[in-house]
Amino acid sequence: MQHCVQYWFAGYHPVAHVYSIAAKYYEGSGVELVSARTGAKLLLPGVPFLSDDGTNFLVIDNDYAHGGEYDLAVGSTAGDAPALQWKHAQDALFEWRHQRWIDEDHVALRVFPADTEQKCPDDKCDAVLVRFNDGWTVRRVPATQR
Repeated sequence: MQHCVQYWFAGYHPVAHVYSIAAKYYEGSGVELVSARTGAKLLLPGVPFLSDDGTNFLVIDNDYAHGGEYDLAVGSTAGDAPALQWKHAQDALFEWRHQRWIDEDHVALRVFPADTEQKCPDDKCDAVLVRFNDGWTVRRVPATQR
């Protein structure tokens, strides 16, 4: 069983000219982001969420059992090979959910404590990933006043 890998086509972004190829391993899974121009690939822990113009992508790793050293990462498809440009190190167990790319510098997210089954216990689950100088930062959105 250790050599069993299943691959399937997960998507194509026509503006970025990249394919997403999903892979399921004996334990865990991943996605290869493949440049249609060069064939260069980047292994990711999850499905990339590409920006509207396709030059940037967000990847989320919510796999605590088989996950890597980051839970959020932003990459670029602008060069010959897709590449990660920024990684957010896990500092606590959270479940991240992509909502939408607001523009090329902002991504709307939802974030939940890992033990809440995606319920928002304190009405403070909205966050925005913001490009800041040469990197990115997560900003929590305050709960609305009632």
